[in-house]
Amino acid sequence: MLKKAIIAFILLSIVSLLGDLTYEGGGSVLGSYLEYLGASAILTGLLGVTELVSYAMRLVGGVIATRYRSSALYWGLTALGYASLLAIPALALTGNYALVLLLITIERMGKGIRAPVRDVILAEVTQGMGRGLGFGLHELADQIGAFAGPAVVAYMLYTSGGDYRAAFSVLAIPAVLAVAAVLSAATMYPRIRSVESKPTGKGVVTPQFRLFLAGASLAMLGFPYWRSIVGYHMGAVGFVPDYMISLFYTLAMGVDAAIAVPIGLLYDRKGIKVVAAAPIFAAPVTAFLFLQPSIENFAIASALWGAYMGVYETVLRASVADLIDPASRAWAYGIFSFMLGASWMASSLIMSALYQLSPHLIVPYSLACEVASLVILLRLAQAKR
Repeated sequence: MLKKAIIAFILLSIVSLLGDLTYEGGGSVLGSYLEYLGASAILTGLLGVTELVSYAMRLVGGVIATRYRSSALYWGLTALGYASLLAIPALALTGNYALVLLLITIERMGKGIRAPVRDVILAEVTQGMGRGLGFGLHELADQIGAFAGPAVVAYMLYTSGGDYRAAFSVLAIPAVLAVAAVLSAATMYPRIRSVESKPTGKGVVTPQFRLFLAGASLAMLGFPYWRSIVGYHMGAVGFVPDYMISLFYTLAMGVDAAIAVPIGLLYDRKGIKVVAAAPIFAAPVTAFLFLQPSIENFAIASALWGAYMGVYETVLRASVADLIDPASRAWAYGIFSFMLGASWMASSLIMSALYQLSPHLIVPYSLACEVASLVILLRLAQAKR
């Protein structure tokens, strides 16, 4: 069983690598693509709404998975979710920003429906290696794809003279391979033991979990959304070519990949207190982006942006599994994802509105959110100890 769990973990990591190569490659230029199509900053901010759809579907997926406890259902939802990646290469077929938003909504819905059940499977197959390390290694594979995707898109834009259709079309290859890999993982590890386990009384809405949700949500509320405001701002300043925006995103994904395993190991050693790293990395991002725009400051902001995402994808996700009973994990991951998705949507819309007034206004707003998040997460660490 352990051998099969390890093979399933490797296959799921490959799935995430291919999935991130697809949607992060396309997502790296969505803001600039919408700006190219003539969309306003407010309309571009609606990309945050598509992200909310994704996180709302995570709540739906968590509810379905908790009510109908079936290993076949868990794998089916995971496969269906990854099939939605095909919406990204389909962007090559349209130049209308309304259809772009529709396709991104479809892809985000698929990501949402698969996320809670996939994380439950990951929490189970990584138990023997240390959950922080397991999620860190998974995130490393994830970010290799996230690093390669924007690099591929940047190369295609550079060599094609800015042809977005060519850049999106090439992403059909990893999308198809991702679906094939998840079906292979389901064949290797068909039975998910935690699906069949009974609750032990460690419920979802504990005081510690509420503190965790509050702190994590505030961190996301002050964090800029790349697909809308970050990419839009870099395109609007006038001195950054489109391919370089994708390269900045590649830098962010590289930092995310580099930090995933070390921060995961630190979490296994130090525990819940490591979640406080999230607002610490997020706090200075908007200052480097909006106060004095330059290539150097954009690079620093991109690196910090990636560091925050590394903590989020590794430490915060692992924390959910450690705070919650195995039988309730799908529901807990759904709540966690929905709360953070709602916060990121609100962040996208608030920052887009502030941007219309003055980009500088985003900085104090973001800083206030991150300071509040840090206070709450430190309180959580103290309560857990």
